[in-house]
Amino acid sequence: MSKSPENTDKKQQIAKAVEQLLHAMDVEISGECAQTPERVAELWADHLLVSQDKAPEDINLTLSPAPNHTPVALVNIGVHLVCPHHLTIAFGTAHICYEPGEHVVGFGALTRLMEHCTQRLCLQEDATAMAANLLQERLQARAVCVVIDARHPCHNIIHPRGHDARAITWAHAGDAEAAQRLEEKLRQEIKGT
Repeated sequence: MSKSPENTDKKQQIAKAVEQLLHAMDVEISGECAQTPERVAELWADHLLVSQDKAPEDINLTLSPAPNHTPVALVNIGVHLVCPHHLTIAFGTAHICYEPGEHVVGFGALTRLMEHCTQRLCLQEDATAMAANLLQERLQARAVCVVIDARHPCHNIIHPRGHDARAITWAHAGDAEAAQRLEEKLRQEIKGT
């Protein structure tokens, strides 16, 4: 993230809020916690919520002519999301499959699209739907299927029997029948990984 005055101000506000949180929990801001407010502010502003204020048009998706209309898939993209209910960080993988219309994009662009949709405060279901809809709209893809598979500490900690639980969300965009075929392809690919 840039070192703009807005970003510096945001980090200072976050650091001050973290100080207040630590004081509220009777934690001394010394020793190992001496730099905690600044470290937390940097982590949240520069990494965890880096896409929070970005608009869909901020994603650089360079379109190339589609050589054909066979499905394109990219699986096992590492993602994180920040739960808006508990502010915990979920980690997992995303899988994308789309049937091109007139254009395709590079695999790096697909990764950036997933980062845009997940590096923010969001429900996993919303991030999955956002990715599918953005890809279909920006590429004019015939059909899209996106899957996110993640572990959520807020669930796994609060529900002791859920320590190994994973949340898997699916989203489709475009032609429903074609998207269903893409889902079947993704299910096979994911099973094989």
